[in-house]
Amino acid sequence: MTKKISLLLLVLALALSLAACSGKKDDSAQTTEAQTETDSDEEPDEEDLDDEDDEIVVADYDPFEYVTLGAYTGLSADIMKSEVTDEDVDLQVETDLEEYSEEKDKEDAAEEEDYAVISYTVKVDGQEEEDLAADNYEIVLGWGDAGEEIENAVIGHKAGDKVQATVELDDTYGEDFEGKTGEFDISIDRIYTFVSPELTDEFAKDKLGYDTVDAYKAGVREKLAADLSMSSRQEAGENLLSQIVAGSECSGHPDDLYESVRQSTEEMYQYYADMFGAEREDLISDEDLETAIIEEVNSQMVLKALARKEGVELSEEDYKKYLEDNFSEYGFESAEELEAAYGEKDLKAEAAREKVLDWLLDNNQLNELSQAEYEAKYGADTEELDEDEDLEEGEELEDGEDPDAAEEEDPEDADEEEEEEPGDIEEVVGEEAGDAEEAGTEAQQ
Repeated sequence: MTKKISLLLLVLALALSLAACSGKKDDSAQTTEAQTETDSDEEPDEEDLDDEDDEIVVADYDPFEYVTLGAYTGLSADIMKSEVTDEDVDLQVETDLEEYSEEKDKEDAAEEEDYAVISYTVKVDGQEEEDLAADNYEIVLGWGDAGEEIENAVIGHKAGDKVQATVELDDTYGEDFEGKTGEFDISIDRIYTFVSPELTDEFAKDKLGYDTVDAYKAGVREKLAADLSMSSRQEAGENLLSQIVAGSECSGHPDDLYESVRQSTEEMYQYYADMFGAEREDLISDEDLETAIIEEVNSQMVLKALARKEGVELSEEDYKKYLEDNFSEYGFESAEELEAAYGEKDLKAEAAREKVLDWLLDNNQLNELSQAEYEAKYGADTEELDEDEDLEEGEELEDGEDPDAAEEEDPEDADEEEEEEPGDIEEVVGEEAGDAEEAGTEAQQ
């Protein structure tokens, strides 16, 4: 399913990325592979995304000058039932308890996922290289922070031990050392982990706001169901909107609306590119970027036309409820903090969009599917191609080669097919951001 670009997607990506931080690194280790990777993945400054000086103000316009609405009732969309399993509850409980976890030094041998503080010196061609040395370098074993050879040398040893590692140096250590071998003398200064508290009635009451463990777990189940329902409704609403946009005629658009969407869309993809240390063109081509911009422009015009035709207006009460319902979901302590961070105008636009989608959901047919049915229908985003379509005209298979195997072994075609769907990058970012959030939660304890 194609997901439309929206402000809250950017808010979520930003909130998760700002939460991400891994082990501390000493300044003297800046030439190591881990430090180089950290530099390339450095998140952009939040202020860069909220620069109102360059904001394009879209003047009010009559959407019916540009839009001829197609059918917007009598449509149907699939929606997933809110099915929360015991495993879902247990996973959320584990996540909640991790927020209260505490550091505990480990006397046993280090294992993957343990935290380690190490110091090391490095010899290249028998000469100690001070620029490659590190003191009090904090890593998570198995995460690749310091490189596989160094981490494997630490795993299985205890705090106070000294170990060695031989590393084939690449260009991340500097051009002068590329292709050479580094002999690392490593001191394991500390091994520690995070220990979550025991879930008891007392803890549930003192820390989690519930009288008992059972009441807390029931509350977790209820919230997970509500979140799943909200997500499913949003997907279904966007599905209906896509159908309406496809069935409507859009002729032209206000120039300032186009420029506003172009600016925000380019900034969003540039933000993702900066997050991953990539170029914007690596994430989406110029052609697909233009398609995404036009799709969002048309979507906004159709939404505006729908709202005016059906009298769907955002009241101040609606807006306040929207803030209250969403601030905690995106990492803020209050509705006021959310509004201060992203501005009343943009948040009201998003709240208005949500209200129109709710109207569409209430006035069209929703086909409720189980989670298994829904995932079977939408979980895989691939299509089986006719084997004849996979081969360029005149291209021949090697004797005995399985055409299905050839289809699977063509990663470039797969990459190109993925790039043609502008929404794919949102899914990538969601996965990366989720990993970052987990890493940041642990590192901040």
